[in-house]
Amino acid sequence: NYSHFKLKTIQTYGLTAEQIDSAMSGSKNLPNIINIMNRPGESKPWYEYKNNFLTEGTIQRGVKFKNQYADTLNRAEQEFGVPQSIILGILGVETGFGSNKGSFVTRDALATLGFGYERRAAYFQDELSALIAWSYQDGIPANSVYGSYAGAIGYPQFMPSNIPKFGVDYDSNGHIDLRNSAVDA
Repeated sequence: NYSHFKLKTIQTYGLTAEQIDSAMSGSKNLPNIINIMNRPGESKPWYEYKNNFLTEGTIQRGVKFKNQYADTLNRAEQEFGVPQSIILGILGVETGFGSNKGSFVTRDALATLGFGYERRAAYFQDELSALIAWSYQDGIPANSVYGSYAGAIGYPQFMPSNIPKFGVDYDSNGHIDLRNSAVDA
């Protein structure tokens, strides 16, 4: 299974076998992630799930975020046609405006799901490949990226393959950083 993953990653992203092995070196299996996937909180109906977000703390963080990034939100709304309320809603639901971007090593989460969660193994292997490719492109170690139990990254909780597709270097510093740059997010 790993050999197939490695070959597909080489073919899709042009990485070497050594780069892939290096990125995967020290990877850990996280069995608790499989348990979470089998009982995700997101499967609750909205009337139960919304209580996770409609809290005084999240609302206050949202107001602060909106005020702090008002110019960026205005610019994004004008440029992309997405209302600020939608952008703020996504960032609020996904990470509480950056207060909870996830505590799992993304590589390990994706490897656990890619090689241990049969129902969606191919999808998570593809995301693991995308993570490795993105980390090499961005010049960061694959094991330095933290995110959700399902491998989502940063303020908006993008899956790795979506970072190069939909991410924007909105702070113009030369790279898309959804983990540390609220402006890019």
